[in-house]
Amino acid sequence: MITTKEAEALFLQGEFGKSFDALRVLATDENDGRAQFLLSMFYFYGILVPEDNDQFGEYIDKAANAEEPLAFLFLIFMREKSKEQVEAYRDLMKVLRDMAKENDAFAMYQIGIMYERGLGVKADMEKALAWFEKAGNLGLAMAMVEAGKLYGNEELPFSDAHQSYLWYLKGAGLGYHEAELHLGDCYYVGFGVDEDVQKAEICFQRAAEHGSTEACDALGTMYILGDGDAPDFDKALEYFQQGALVGDANCCYKLGDCYFYGRGTPVDLDSAKEWYERAWDLGSAAAAASLGMLHIIHSTSEDVDDQARDEEQALGFQWVQKAADAGDVNGMAYLGNCYAEGIGVEPDEEKAKTYLTEAANEGQIEAISKLGELALQEGNHFEAVKQFREAADQGYPRAENFLGICYAEGLGVQRNLRSAEEWFRRSDAQGDPDARVLMKEYLKI
Repeated sequence: MITTKEAEALFLQGEFGKSFDALRVLATDENDGRAQFLLSMFYFYGILVPEDNDQFGEYIDKAANAEEPLAFLFLIFMREKSKEQVEAYRDLMKVLRDMAKENDAFAMYQIGIMYERGLGVKADMEKALAWFEKAGNLGLAMAMVEAGKLYGNEELPFSDAHQSYLWYLKGAGLGYHEAELHLGDCYYVGFGVDEDVQKAEICFQRAAEHGSTEACDALGTMYILGDGDAPDFDKALEYFQQGALVGDANCCYKLGDCYFYGRGTPVDLDSAKEWYERAWDLGSAAAAASLGMLHIIHSTSEDVDDQARDEEQALGFQWVQKAADAGDVNGMAYLGNCYAEGIGVEPDEEKAKTYLTEAANEGQIEAISKLGELALQEGNHFEAVKQFREAADQGYPRAENFLGICYAEGLGVQRNLRSAEEWFRRSDAQGDPDARVLMKEYLKI
């Protein structure tokens, strides 16, 4: 029968499947504390299996009962800070150092965490890095990732993008999904290595195969944007579904978008609503903003009577309020628009400007354009043109149309029909139906 030491060696060699199978037997049949701790790590970091707090808790408690020091550390991590906790960190640090002298990679890793977070010791990023590197050199993939993160932190004096890349590369070589994910990020943006979208895609695919929902999100987004190739909505849908089905909030949200916009699937607003609601339950503020807009858009349907319209708008307002309260920039923009237009709430220009300005300061393009509309209504034409131009320069069709109107009528700018036509045509090129109407109205085209 394989020993715990041998199972741990398999873990450090990237033989996660063999290690997991052996540890399950040792943790159950032998009641081995070290095996129970190592098994808990699979569930804590989502290696081979989805992250599972219940399974992690079960095995970490068993390991603590078997007096495994590393299990005690994790349990202390999860407690509220106290004087007793600080003393426990200090006592445990002594134990960990003794374990580290015996080349215990997991102990080295935890010492690195303690220096990084300032737990029982003064925070020291250089010492944290040194311990992560020691553990990484012994084969511990999680330590490799932490070393990569520290080298990749440009605010630290020892930051080194290439070293960050190399540590992620080493961890990815073991088949560790988080290392594969970060390696994909490096290739995607050219961090520490030449930009290579195809290599990024391969890394994300491997990470997704190994259980990374973040990689599913990254892949789905790549296929939506068509990075390196034409957009592939079918593949995007597939990866968003993969991540959503195991409870990734971002994937749930973006799957909702697929159903809302008909990407890789026919438009299905009921399914969009379902996935947005799941995403919100999982903590996505962006999903609340989309739910709000879904209800507001539905309120404009021809088959909706006055009572249903008011109910839908009220629901829409409530959802965008939740999104704004949660700090979502789109939620702030939509909430500002609700106050500006009296959608689900009494009009309030002051509140409208407050929320729109907050969103605009974060670069939300619709909010910038809406502030231009409010300025235009107030007769502040110069301010209106300023806002429209900022949004139009980023390719927002509605702002392009309004900027065209300003040039056509000489509002805040010198009247110039050629410039008006240019902005209308930019909007038309993006498929905005209002552009041609405006060209006919103002330019007789």
